[in-house]
Amino acid sequence: MRGTYGLSISEKLDYYSMPEPMSGCFLWIGCSSKGYGRIDVGGEMEMAHRVSWEINNGAIPDGMCVLHKCDNTFCININHLFLGTQLENIKDMVKKNRQYKTLSENDVLVIRDRLLDGMLKSDVSSEFNISVSTIYNISSGKTWRSTGAWKPLNLRKKGSKHCKAKLNEDDVAKIRRDIINGTRSRSEIASMYSMSISAIKHIASGRTWRHVI
Repeated sequence: MRGTYGLSISEKLDYYSMPEPMSGCFLWIGCSSKGYGRIDVGGEMEMAHRVSWEINNGAIPDGMCVLHKCDNTFCININHLFLGTQLENIKDMVKKNRQYKTLSENDVLVIRDRLLDGMLKSDVSSEFNISVSTIYNISSGKTWRSTGAWKPLNLRKKGSKHCKAKLNEDDVAKIRRDIINGTRSRSEIASMYSMSISAIKHIASGRTWRHVI
């Protein structure tokens, strides 16, 4: 994997994010702290979703927060972000019933079973009244790893075996050949398969569908 030295902030945001096709989220896969993605901006670690907002919309007004429509704190998709006051942030959390909730080990086991069955993280979060980022941390082993509830499994079924897959392995191989050979542009391929250009870019780079050689 190439380094990020010399990349602009916008390029770093793109480099360290991965599209989640089922939700439309651009999930931050770089470093994180306290449930939020973090990005180095001039030697200071800033929240990735706030930096994404500023890159696209300019400075955040004093006293305003950057909130998530998708309720996933790792998402940096500008279309999933909106401005609000701290009070509105709290009201949004209450409205979505995302106040702090203590999970039992049995809850976590059930959550993992739901994910293994192909249930979307957003649907699981609604069922348990917890945030999508909490579900993400459970599924990745960032939380509950020290208990019997965590298992080193790839929770998402790969490729065409995923219940919501738009592509199969042959489609992915053809997309990569078309890009390598210059047969079609990424925008043309994205339109052909009803996917975003960024999703096609990640397929081409191998950041998604890694099992297809």
